[in-house]
Amino acid sequence: MISDYEILVRGWLGNYNSYRRELDLLQKEYRERKKLEDIPNVKVVPNYGPFVSGGTGELNCVEKAVNDMDSEKEAIKELEPKINQLKRRINIIDAGISQLDDTNRTLIKERYIDRKKMPKDEYQQKKRLLNYALKALVIAVFGDYGKNKFIFFP
Repeated sequence: MISDYEILVRGWLGNYNSYRRELDLLQKEYRERKKLEDIPNVKVVPNYGPFVSGGTGELNCVEKAVNDMDSEKEAIKELEPKINQLKRRINIIDAGISQLDDTNRTLIKERYIDRKKMPKDEYQQKKRLLNYALKALVIAVFGDYGKNKFIFFP
């Protein structure tokens, strides 16, 4: 019987490459938004001229510029937790894989990270070894909790 921890780790391993790509894209977007934030903003000052009335168009431009700056700051704040969550998940997987012995490490990397298919003549043996490697990875990631069959939430 496959434990909940194994299902969770298999899902993480299955999505490992997409986590890496998504992290790269989010970090790139974060750097670009930070660059735009660091550019000194040209203050749009409404110019009403010598007339007492009018000037609503310039005032709307000022409001729009301030609103754009605020929305950029909010977008940057929204990106930070996403980046941190992906980094944490990738670091957990990398740390777990690094704790495995060489045989298990190569099995997991070939199957899940490099996406190599198992040869048909060695399929049963490799599948059995891969299951042992996954159980070792679950214990490396979750410690003694990984030995349980179910995840219990308080």
